[in-house]
Amino acid sequence: MNNTAQTHNNLVKTLLIGGLTAIFAFIVGYIIYSYTMKAPTSDMTSTVVDITPQPPARASMHLDPDTLSVLPDETFTVDVNIDAKGTIINGADSVIVYDPSFIRVIDVEQAAEVPEDFMLLRELVENDRVILTFVRTNYTDIPTGQMTIARVTMRQLKPGVTSLTLEHKPGTTQGSTIIDATTSENILDSVAGATVTLSQL
Repeated sequence: MNNTAQTHNNLVKTLLIGGLTAIFAFIVGYIIYSYTMKAPTSDMTSTVVDITPQPPARASMHLDPDTLSVLPDETFTVDVNIDAKGTIINGADSVIVYDPSFIRVIDVEQAAEVPEDFMLLRELVENDRVILTFVRTNYTDIPTGQMTIARVTMRQLKPGVTSLTLEHKPGTTQGSTIIDATTSENILDSVAGATVTLSQL
C-alpha cells in the first residue's frame, strides 16, 4: 500500500508540474503574440511608389533666356519660343505675366525667323501682362516644330529679383495655348518662364 500511495503521489506531482509548465508556456506565448500584434503599423506595411511614366508633353512654350542679370537702366529682351513637336497647329497665344513695379515693357515684335505662313496678329501690353496671338495665315500640312514667335524688350525700374511667368490653364483655351489644327484642342502641356535679377550700382 505504501508503494502504491507513493507511486500515486509521484504521478500527481508529475502531472501538476507538467500542467504548470504548459500554463507558463501559454502565458509567455500569449505575451509575445500580443506584443507582436500591437507593433506600429508603419513597421508592418510597405510604401507603394507609383512608377507609372508620365506621358511626354504634346507641346511646350518657354522664355529664353530663363535667367537674366540686368544693370540699372539697362534694357533686356526675352524670346517667346514654342515647340509643337511635329503637330500641325493653327496658332498660339502667349500670356506673359510680370511685376510692373520692377520692370516696364518697352517693345514687342515678331521674331525675324517666323515662317511666312505665320504672323504675330496681336501684341497687347496691359498693366501686368503681355498678350500675344500668333496665327497661321495659310493652311499647310507641314508639321510645326520649334520656333521663336516674338521678342519682348523690357527695362528695369528698381533693383530686386522678379519673375516672368507664362499664364497656363491646361485643358482650356485661356491663358497661353498652342492649338492643334485638326482637333482645335489646346495641346500646350508644359511652360517655363524666366527669373530676372535687377542689380543696383
